[in-house]
Amino acid sequence: MSAPDHAHRPLCPGSRTRPARPSRPSRSLTAVLAISLSAAALAGPVVAGETAAVPAAVPAAVPAVVPAAGPDGVAVALTAPFGPGGWVRNVAPARPVPPVAPAASRSAVRSRLPKALLRPQAVVGQPLPVEVLTTALAPVTVLPRLPRLPRACGFNPQVQELPVLDAHQMHNARTIVAVAKLLALPPRAAVIALATAYQESWIRNLAWGDRDSLGLFQQRPSYGWGSPRQILTPAYAAAAFYAPLLQVPGWQRMPLTVAAQSVQGSAFPRRYARWELLAATIVGQLLHVPDRELACTRGT
Repeated sequence: MSAPDHAHRPLCPGSRTRPARPSRPSRSLTAVLAISLSAAALAGPVVAGETAAVPAAVPAAVPAVVPAAGPDGVAVALTAPFGPGGWVRNVAPARPVPPVAPAASRSAVRSRLPKALLRPQAVVGQPLPVEVLTTALAPVTVLPRLPRLPRACGFNPQVQELPVLDAHQMHNARTIVAVAKLLALPPRAAVIALATAYQESWIRNLAWGDRDSLGLFQQRPSYGWGSPRQILTPAYAAAAFYAPLLQVPGWQRMPLTVAAQSVQGSAFPRRYARWELLAATIVGQLLHVPDRELACTRGT
């Protein structure tokens, strides 16, 4: 996440302008040590208003022993330094992303959305569906059968990766899916959100990121996604992702990469594709829905 232009769209994806990025001040040794004390948060919420704890101390940089690609999708060596600032490397800046729909279409869709989706903070403090939070979640690598997803929307089985999630990741995954159920969203929305969260943060509630990016989806306070405290509340972060997603006309018929990119504005949008099967498997386990509800609706 040290990409110089790994930046997300503002909360309203139709905006053609972005706030000026804050300049990076020089940090003293004391400031650097203070930043190193706040790494990934440990657990997501059981109640939507809960925030996650931060470990007392984390080394400033440790050898990377987890996926060979960082949250922004750039491949790195397994010995690359990994600290509170992200993967230590330089990458090319992102290219501008064109608007996803005419302003009139976005306004019409926005007017039909429930208030809870227009204001993500409305989910904070609400109990999340217990059946989602308590459903046993087996590692995808031991399941006898995985969802069958059609290639109609760009699903590519050859690029899929199936990492094993730890307890913290599973808890955050349940929260993302539970928020979708709380808001009565289609299961496909949760699939897109989970794949996006794994690409952005490994489904970890990160208290650091590129520039001011934070949380599961690496949302930026300076771009209007909310305060740092809100973004670091997993239920709020999930609702903040779903709100602009549902404003994209035809999002259920889009390839996962296109739908995710319409919200995120990532420098590496194709990287989201690698986690579609993982996300669909988790959502299928938690919501007990048939495969057709996990895939796009193109051609159906």
